Amino acid sequence: MLGELLAGELLRHARVAELADVRIISVIGGRSGSVVRLAASVEDRPLLEAALRTETQLARRIEITRSLEQDILVSLRGVHEEALGRVSIQDCPVLLCLGMLPDSRSYLVGWESLAGCAGRHSTGNN
Repeated sequence: MLGELLAGELLRHARVAELADVRIISVIGGRSGSVVRLAASVEDRPLLEAALRTETQLARRIEITRSLEQDILVSLRGVHEEALGRVSIQDCPVLLCLGMLPDSRSYLVGWESLAGCAGRHSTGNN
């Protein structure tokens, strides 16, 4: 549930900044720390980074970086659980849990991202 709420809150923050085409690629969620990987258009990436840097109430420490693929990585330490109450579970993205990492954090992927990958990698040779 933590991963879904974190993803939902970050997407809510993107919508407030009028960035509608942002999606969740993956979430590594745990009490010790979480990392949310987001996708956005090339034009929206700097705007999304700036909008997320203004989010100071979600966690004690938030770090925004980019992956090698230029996805936005949001690392959160010390998540404030009361801040997660701003988004309802109905507004959270659908995430699929692929398993647990050795440090007991969950690894989840965004359903929309999976659907996009399936279409991209389909060869038509079924």
